[in-house]
Amino acid sequence: MKISKNVEAVEAANPGLVAVAGPFAVNLKETALAQCEKALCVRSYRDQRLACPRAKIVMHGKYAWVVRKKPLVKHEKNQHVKFCSKLGIKAGRGS
Repeated sequence: MKISKNVEAVEAANPGLVAVAGPFAVNLKETALAQCEKALCVRSYRDQRLACPRAKIVMHGKYAWVVRKKPLVKHEKNQHVKFCSKLGIKAGRGS
């Protein structure tokens, strides 16, 4: 199955959240590879927690995915402003 189909399935299983990292094969039989995949997953999770406190790791099938809340996007005249959850962070061109 293609990754784009998996992303759609992960997002459908977690409404209101968007998949930002994955898939991570955390359940491999080879322990060294499984540990490496787990470490990559946790690093991605920590990076996303800085941007959105509602980020979490979810299992979809045998793979782990990092999901977070969809950012709210607001379009105004001559500028593009993005708001991310409740952090109060505002990015865009100031007037």
